[in-house]
Amino acid sequence: FNIRRAEFADDPSPLEADCECHTCTGYSRAYLRHLQVTSELSVHRLISIHNLWVTQRLLADARSAIGGGRFEAFRTEVVKTRGDRRDSDGVRPDPSD
Repeated sequence: FNIRRAEFADDPSPLEADCECHTCTGYSRAYLRHLQVTSELSVHRLISIHNLWVTQRLLADARSAIGGGRFEAFRTEVVKTRGDRRDSDGVRPDPSD
């Protein structure tokens, strides 16, 4: 999502409620939005920490699903919960929306 959106200005929640990364356990959406709109460089580091954590967790879960012979169920669940953000033509939406 776009952290610059005004709806996050007073949001005390983390980027993701169930995420255990350094960013989500230590910083609110409101603070990250503040860093972004004031062009503080540290926001890039904090968002990268979160994105890397999510990617590592996703890949670890995928490896586990492959090893357990349940990758198709895992893939279906990921698409259902995370969503496939492409439209019917296979194009991803503009992230600024």
